[in-house]
Amino acid sequence: MIRGLLKSVRDAVKPAASPGNPARAVVAGPKAAGGDAAAATKQMIGHPMPIQKFKPVLSSAEIRAGLAQLSPEQPWAHYYDLGEAGETITSSNERYFGKAKGLKIIGTQVVDSVPFVTRRGRVEGLSVLDLTSAEGQHSIELAMAGAGRVLGIEGRKLYVDRSQFIARCFGASNVNFRQGDVRKISPAELGKFELVLFFGILHHLGADDFLPMLKLLREVTSDTLMLYTHTAENGADVRFGKRLSEPMTNKDGYVGRLYREHPDGLTPEELERRVRSSLDNTFSFWAQEAELLRALKAVGFPYIARQLHPNPFGDAAGDFRVMYVCRADRDL
Repeated sequence: MIRGLLKSVRDAVKPAASPGNPARAVVAGPKAAGGDAAAATKQMIGHPMPIQKFKPVLSSAEIRAGLAQLSPEQPWAHYYDLGEAGETITSSNERYFGKAKGLKIIGTQVVDSVPFVTRRGRVEGLSVLDLTSAEGQHSIELAMAGAGRVLGIEGRKLYVDRSQFIARCFGASNVNFRQGDVRKISPAELGKFELVLFFGILHHLGADDFLPMLKLLREVTSDTLMLYTHTAENGADVRFGKRLSEPMTNKDGYVGRLYREHPDGLTPEELERRVRSSLDNTFSFWAQEAELLRALKAVGFPYIARQLHPNPFGDAAGDFRVMYVCRADRDL
Protein backbone atom coordinates (compact mmCIF):
# COMPACT_ATOMS: atom_id res chain seq x y z
CA MET A 1 0.00 0.00 0.00
CA ILE A 2 2.80 2.41 0.96
CA ARG A 3 4.70 1.59 -2.23
CA GLY A 4 1.55 2.32 -4.24
CA LEU A 5 1.09 5.64 -2.48
CA LEU A 6 4.68 6.67 -3.13
CA LYS A 7 4.29 5.75 -6.79
CA SER A 8 1.17 7.96 -6.99
CA VAL A 9 3.10 10.89 -5.57
CA ARG A 10 6.00 10.36 -7.98
CA ASP A 11 3.59 10.16 -10.90
CA ALA A 12 1.79 13.29 -9.79
CA VAL A 13 4.82 15.57 -9.69
CA LYS A 14 6.80 15.73 -12.90
CA PRO A 15 10.10 17.52 -13.63
CA ALA A 16 10.12 21.03 -15.09
CA ALA A 17 9.00 21.38 -18.67
CA SER A 18 11.46 20.46 -21.39
CA PRO A 19 11.26 19.25 -24.99
CA GLY A 20 11.55 15.65 -23.85
CA ASN A 21 9.39 15.95 -20.75
CA PRO A 22 6.49 18.31 -21.34
CA ALA A 23 5.26 19.15 -17.88
CA ARG A 24 5.48 19.08 -14.14
CA ALA A 25 1.77 18.68 -13.46
CA VAL A 26 -0.36 16.77 -11.02
CA VAL A 27 -2.74 14.06 -12.19
CA ALA A 28 -6.26 15.42 -12.36
CA GLY A 29 -8.62 13.84 -9.86
CA PRO A 30 -11.74 14.29 -7.77
CA LYS A 31 -10.03 16.35 -5.12
CA ALA A 32 -8.71 18.83 -7.68
CA ALA A 33 -12.06 19.07 -9.43
CA GLY A 34 -13.80 19.54 -6.11
CA GLY A 35 -11.49 22.44 -5.29
CA ASP A 36 -12.41 24.19 -8.53
CA ALA A 37 -16.08 23.56 -7.85
CA ALA A 38 -15.80 24.99 -4.35
CA ALA A 39 -14.16 28.12 -5.74
CA ALA A 40 -16.85 28.47 -8.40
CA THR A 41 -19.60 28.03 -5.81
CA LYS A 42 -18.03 30.68 -3.58
CA GLN A 43 -17.86 33.09 -6.52
CA MET A 44 -21.54 32.51 -7.29
CA ILE A 45 -22.72 33.63 -3.84
CA GLY A 46 -24.75 36.79 -4.33
CA HIS A 47 -25.33 36.11 -8.04
CA PRO A 48 -28.99 35.14 -8.53
CA MET A 49 -29.89 32.63 -11.20
CA PRO A 50 -31.18 34.60 -14.22
CA ILE A 51 -34.88 34.27 -14.90
CA GLN A 52 -35.32 32.17 -18.01
CA LYS A 53 -37.44 34.05 -20.54
CA PHE A 54 -38.70 31.03 -22.46
CA LYS A 55 -40.82 28.06 -21.41
CA PRO A 56 -41.08 24.46 -22.59
CA VAL A 57 -43.48 23.50 -25.36
CA LEU A 58 -43.32 19.77 -24.55
CA SER A 59 -45.42 18.28 -21.77
CA SER A 60 -43.87 17.48 -18.40
CA ALA A 61 -44.32 13.76 -19.10
CA GLU A 62 -42.48 14.07 -22.43
CA ILE A 63 -39.66 16.00 -20.82
CA ARG A 64 -39.23 13.54 -17.96
CA ALA A 65 -39.23 10.62 -20.39
CA GLY A 66 -36.61 12.34 -22.51
CA LEU A 67 -34.38 13.17 -19.56
CA ALA A 68 -34.47 9.56 -18.43
CA GLN A 69 -32.81 8.57 -21.74
CA LEU A 70 -29.94 11.05 -21.40
CA SER A 71 -27.64 9.43 -18.82
CA PRO A 72 -29.29 10.94 -15.72
CA GLU A 73 -26.44 9.59 -13.59
CA GLN A 74 -24.15 12.14 -15.31
CA PRO A 75 -24.74 15.63 -13.81
CA TRP A 76 -25.79 18.32 -16.26
CA ALA A 77 -23.33 21.12 -16.99
CA HIS A 78 -26.01 23.64 -18.07
CA TYR A 79 -29.03 24.86 -16.15
CA TYR A 80 -32.48 24.86 -17.72
CA ASP A 81 -35.81 25.56 -16.08
CA LEU A 82 -38.10 22.88 -17.49
CA GLY A 83 -41.25 24.09 -15.78
CA GLU A 84 -43.23 21.42 -13.95
CA ALA A 85 -40.67 18.82 -15.08
CA GLY A 86 -38.08 20.46 -12.83
CA GLU A 87 -34.54 21.73 -13.47
CA THR A 88 -31.60 20.06 -15.15
CA ILE A 89 -29.38 20.74 -12.13
CA THR A 90 -30.23 22.07 -8.66
CA SER A 91 -28.39 23.73 -5.81
CA SER A 92 -28.27 20.38 -4.02
CA ASN A 93 -25.44 19.49 -6.41
CA GLU A 94 -22.78 21.55 -4.64
CA ARG A 95 -20.04 20.38 -6.97
CA TYR A 96 -21.46 21.66 -10.25
CA PHE A 97 -24.35 24.03 -9.57
CA GLY A 98 -22.17 27.14 -9.13
CA LYS A 99 -20.51 26.61 -12.49
CA ALA A 100 -23.89 25.94 -14.14
CA LYS A 101 -25.22 29.20 -12.74
CA GLY A 102 -22.20 31.06 -14.09
CA LEU A 103 -22.76 29.59 -17.55
CA LYS A 104 -26.43 30.58 -17.41
CA ILE A 105 -25.38 34.13 -16.54
CA ILE A 106 -22.90 34.15 -19.43
CA GLY A 107 -25.65 33.00 -21.81
CA THR A 108 -27.93 35.90 -20.88
CA GLN A 109 -25.02 38.35 -20.97
CA VAL A 110 -24.13 37.28 -24.51
CA VAL A 111 -27.65 38.13 -25.65
CA ASP A 112 -27.46 41.50 -23.86
CA SER A 113 -24.01 42.20 -25.36
CA VAL A 114 -24.91 41.68 -29.02
CA PRO A 115 -26.00 45.32 -29.63
CA PHE A 116 -22.63 46.53 -28.37
CA VAL A 117 -20.21 44.00 -29.85
CA THR A 118 -21.56 43.21 -33.33
CA ARG A 119 -21.91 45.32 -36.45
CA ARG A 120 -25.49 44.10 -36.91
CA GLY A 121 -26.34 45.57 -33.51
CA ARG A 122 -29.26 43.23 -32.73
CA VAL A 123 -29.87 39.54 -32.15
CA GLU A 124 -32.63 39.24 -34.74
CA GLY A 125 -31.30 37.55 -37.86
CA LEU A 126 -27.78 37.11 -36.43
CA SER A 127 -25.76 34.09 -37.61
CA VAL A 128 -24.05 32.34 -34.69
CA LEU A 129 -21.49 29.55 -34.44
CA ASP A 130 -21.08 28.06 -30.95
CA LEU A 131 -17.96 25.90 -30.84
CA THR A 132 -17.89 23.30 -28.07
CA SER A 133 -21.49 24.12 -27.32
CA ALA A 134 -21.74 21.50 -24.53
CA GLU A 135 -25.44 21.23 -23.58
CA GLY A 136 -26.40 24.19 -25.74
CA GLN A 137 -26.88 26.94 -23.17
CA HIS A 138 -25.58 29.86 -25.23
CA SER A 139 -26.93 28.58 -28.54
CA ILE A 140 -30.40 28.10 -27.09
CA GLU A 141 -30.41 31.56 -25.45
CA LEU A 142 -29.53 33.24 -28.75
CA ALA A 143 -31.93 31.12 -30.78
CA MET A 144 -34.81 31.90 -28.43
CA ALA A 145 -33.91 35.60 -28.59
CA GLY A 146 -34.43 35.59 -32.38
CA ALA A 147 -31.07 34.78 -33.97
CA GLY A 148 -31.33 33.65 -37.58
CA ARG A 149 -28.99 30.69 -37.98
CA VAL A 150 -27.40 29.07 -34.92
CA LEU A 151 -25.07 26.08 -35.13
CA GLY A 152 -23.51 24.36 -32.14
CA ILE A 153 -20.61 21.94 -32.60
CA GLU A 154 -19.68 19.70 -29.69
CA GLY A 155 -17.25 16.83 -29.33
CA ARG A 156 -19.19 14.66 -26.89
CA LYS A 157 -22.23 12.71 -28.06
CA LEU A 158 -24.03 12.96 -24.72
CA TYR A 159 -23.87 16.75 -24.82
CA VAL A 160 -25.10 16.83 -28.42
CA ASP A 161 -28.01 14.55 -27.54
CA ARG A 162 -28.91 16.72 -24.56
CA SER A 163 -28.68 19.91 -26.63
CA GLN A 164 -30.94 18.54 -29.33
CA PHE A 165 -33.46 17.43 -26.72
CA ILE A 166 -33.44 20.85 -25.03
CA ALA A 167 -34.00 22.54 -28.40
CA ARG A 168 -37.08 20.35 -28.88
CA CYS A 169 -38.24 21.12 -25.34
CA PHE A 170 -38.36 24.83 -26.11
CA GLY A 171 -39.37 24.63 -29.77
CA ALA A 172 -36.12 26.20 -30.98
CA SER A 173 -36.25 25.33 -34.68
CA ASN A 174 -33.56 27.83 -35.68
CA VAL A 175 -30.71 26.02 -33.90
CA ASN A 176 -28.89 22.83 -34.87
CA PHE A 177 -26.29 20.78 -33.05
CA ARG A 178 -23.78 18.35 -34.47
CA GLN A 179 -20.97 16.26 -33.08
CA GLY A 180 -17.49 17.19 -34.20
CA ASP A 181 -13.96 18.01 -33.13
CA VAL A 182 -13.60 21.80 -33.24
CA ARG A 183 -9.92 21.41 -34.10
CA LYS A 184 -10.99 19.85 -37.40
CA ILE A 185 -13.82 22.11 -38.55
CA SER A 186 -13.91 23.01 -42.23
CA PRO A 187 -14.36 26.75 -42.89
CA ALA A 188 -15.15 25.92 -46.51
CA GLU A 189 -18.02 23.69 -45.41
CA LEU A 190 -19.31 25.83 -42.52
CA GLY A 191 -18.98 29.26 -44.08
CA LYS A 192 -18.71 32.43 -41.98
CA PHE A 193 -20.75 33.59 -39.01
CA GLU A 194 -21.30 37.06 -37.64
CA LEU A 195 -20.82 35.90 -34.06
CA VAL A 196 -18.57 33.03 -33.02
CA LEU A 197 -18.55 31.79 -29.43
CA PHE A 198 -15.53 29.94 -28.10
CA PHE A 199 -16.20 29.55 -24.41
CA GLY A 200 -14.14 27.49 -22.00
CA ILE A 201 -12.32 25.36 -24.56
CA LEU A 202 -9.09 27.06 -25.71
CA HIS A 203 -7.49 26.22 -22.36
CA HIS A 204 -8.47 22.55 -22.88
CA LEU A 205 -6.51 22.25 -26.15
CA GLY A 206 -2.93 21.12 -26.52
CA ALA A 207 0.06 23.39 -27.06
CA ASP A 208 0.34 22.48 -30.75
CA ASP A 209 -3.35 23.32 -31.32
CA PHE A 210 -3.18 26.85 -29.88
CA LEU A 211 -2.30 28.89 -32.98
CA PRO A 212 -4.01 26.63 -35.57
CA MET A 213 -7.25 26.87 -33.56
CA LEU A 214 -7.10 30.67 -33.48
CA LYS A 215 -6.55 30.68 -37.25
CA LEU A 216 -9.64 28.50 -37.70
CA LEU A 217 -11.65 30.87 -35.52
CA ARG A 218 -10.66 33.78 -37.75
CA GLU A 219 -11.63 31.88 -40.90
CA VAL A 220 -15.20 31.29 -39.66
CA THR A 221 -15.70 34.78 -38.15
CA SER A 222 -17.00 37.58 -40.35
CA ASP A 223 -17.47 40.03 -37.48
CA THR A 224 -17.05 39.18 -33.79
CA LEU A 225 -15.43 36.41 -31.76
CA MET A 226 -16.34 36.13 -28.07
CA LEU A 227 -13.64 34.13 -26.32
CA TYR A 228 -13.72 32.98 -22.71
CA THR A 229 -10.57 31.23 -21.50
CA HIS A 230 -8.09 30.75 -18.69
CA THR A 231 -4.73 32.48 -18.89
CA ALA A 232 -1.45 31.64 -17.17
CA GLU A 233 -0.50 34.89 -15.47
CA ASN A 234 1.91 35.15 -12.58
CA GLY A 235 0.19 33.57 -9.63
CA ALA A 236 -1.67 30.93 -11.63
CA ASP A 237 0.56 28.30 -10.07
CA VAL A 238 -0.62 29.45 -6.64
CA ARG A 239 -4.27 29.14 -7.65
CA PHE A 240 -3.90 25.82 -9.50
CA GLY A 241 -0.84 24.38 -7.78
CA LYS A 242 1.13 21.50 -9.26
CA ARG A 243 -1.49 20.92 -11.95
CA LEU A 244 0.32 23.63 -13.94
CA SER A 245 3.80 23.22 -15.37
CA GLU A 246 6.58 25.74 -15.29
CA PRO A 247 6.36 28.35 -18.12
CA MET A 248 7.15 26.85 -21.52
CA THR A 249 7.18 27.91 -25.17
CA ASN A 250 5.14 26.01 -27.74
CA LYS A 251 6.30 25.18 -31.25
CA ASP A 252 4.86 28.43 -32.64
CA GLY A 253 6.75 30.58 -30.14
CA TYR A 254 3.97 31.40 -27.65
CA VAL A 255 4.62 31.26 -23.91
CA GLY A 256 2.28 29.65 -21.41
CA ARG A 257 1.94 26.70 -19.07
CA LEU A 258 0.78 23.12 -19.51
CA TYR A 259 -2.10 21.76 -17.45
CA ARG A 260 -2.70 18.05 -16.89
CA GLU A 261 -6.16 17.08 -18.13
CA HIS A 262 -6.05 13.30 -17.67
CA PRO A 263 -4.01 10.59 -15.97
CA ASP A 264 -1.82 8.59 -18.32
CA GLY A 265 -3.08 5.41 -19.95
CA LEU A 266 -6.84 6.02 -20.16
CA THR A 267 -8.83 4.12 -22.74
CA PRO A 268 -10.97 5.97 -25.33
CA GLU A 269 -14.06 4.92 -23.37
CA GLU A 270 -12.65 6.38 -20.15
CA LEU A 271 -11.75 9.63 -21.91
CA GLU A 272 -15.30 9.86 -23.30
CA ARG A 273 -16.72 9.65 -19.77
CA ARG A 274 -14.51 12.51 -18.53
CA VAL A 275 -16.89 15.09 -19.98
CA ARG A 276 -15.43 18.07 -18.14
CA SER A 277 -11.91 17.62 -19.45
CA SER A 278 -10.26 17.64 -22.88
CA LEU A 279 -11.33 15.21 -25.57
CA ASP A 280 -8.04 13.35 -25.92
CA ASN A 281 -4.95 15.45 -25.16
CA THR A 282 -3.30 14.63 -21.83
CA PHE A 283 -1.98 18.19 -21.38
CA SER A 284 -3.61 21.46 -22.35
CA PHE A 285 -1.94 24.82 -22.96
CA TRP A 286 -2.75 28.02 -21.07
CA ALA A 287 -1.15 31.00 -22.78
CA GLN A 288 -0.05 34.08 -20.92
CA GLU A 289 -2.47 36.91 -21.65
CA ALA A 290 0.07 39.01 -23.55
CA GLU A 291 0.85 35.98 -25.73
CA LEU A 292 -2.84 35.30 -26.35
CA LEU A 293 -3.38 38.89 -27.47
CA ARG A 294 -0.32 38.69 -29.72
CA ALA A 295 -1.67 35.53 -31.34
CA LEU A 296 -5.17 36.97 -31.82
CA LYS A 297 -3.76 40.01 -33.58
CA ALA A 298 -1.50 37.82 -35.71
CA VAL A 299 -4.43 35.80 -37.08
CA GLY A 300 -6.58 38.81 -37.93
CA PHE A 301 -8.35 40.17 -34.85
CA PRO A 302 -6.87 43.69 -34.53
CA TYR A 303 -9.52 45.00 -32.10
CA ILE A 304 -9.70 43.19 -28.77
CA ALA A 305 -11.64 44.23 -25.67
CA ARG A 306 -11.47 42.61 -22.26
CA GLN A 307 -14.83 42.35 -20.51
CA LEU A 308 -14.26 43.31 -16.89
CA HIS A 309 -17.87 43.85 -15.85
CA PRO A 310 -20.24 42.16 -15.68
CA ASN A 311 -18.16 39.06 -15.03
CA PRO A 312 -20.11 36.05 -13.75
CA PHE A 313 -17.07 34.44 -12.19
CA GLY A 314 -15.98 37.38 -10.08
CA ASP A 315 -12.63 39.10 -10.50
CA ALA A 316 -11.44 38.01 -13.94
CA ALA A 317 -7.79 38.90 -13.37
CA GLY A 318 -7.68 37.35 -9.93
CA ASP A 319 -9.16 34.07 -11.09
CA PHE A 320 -7.44 33.86 -14.48
CA ARG A 321 -10.81 33.55 -16.25
CA VAL A 322 -11.18 36.20 -18.89
CA MET A 323 -13.82 37.15 -21.47
CA TYR A 324 -12.49 38.77 -24.64
CA VAL A 325 -14.47 40.42 -27.43
CA CYS A 326 -12.45 40.25 -30.65
CA ARG A 327 -13.48 42.18 -33.76
CA ALA A 328 -12.26 40.78 -37.05
CA ASP A 329 -10.85 42.80 -39.90
CA ARG A 330 -13.35 43.40 -42.66
CA ASP A 331 -13.71 40.09 -44.44
CA LEU A 332 -10.54 38.69 -45.95
